[in-house]
Amino acid sequence: MVNVYVEQLRRICGSSEPRAPGYVLKTRVERALYGMVVAICETRIGRHPAGLDQIHLHAVLPEPASGLADRRDKLAWEIVRTFEEFTYISDTSNQSDDGQSLHMASFIRRFATICDEFESVAN
Repeated sequence: MVNVYVEQLRRICGSSEPRAPGYVLKTRVERALYGMVVAICETRIGRHPAGLDQIHLHAVLPEPASGLADRRDKLAWEIVRTFEEFTYISDTSNQSDDGQSLHMASFIRRFATICDEFESVAN
């Protein structure tokens, strides 16, 4: 079964259509990634973080020790770290007036890997 959030993120990354404004794309990416984290946490521990950052994730899912954690736990943490980096790079860019110069090209491979891993652990 393909997750709706995986489909959304793949569509965003593979779109050849003109890009939406940066804040719209960022919101869509956030919604897709948060949906994946919620699905992982709900399945794994029956609750989910209130937001898509390390503080919120740590409140429900402690950071896994290297090599000892469930793949789903590692994926949840990878999603959060990737989103935080994506947000930081996009928000601190000086390539736009509103600080929303998304660097989608530099994250497409990471987002694709997240989608692949999510589908792998979800089945």
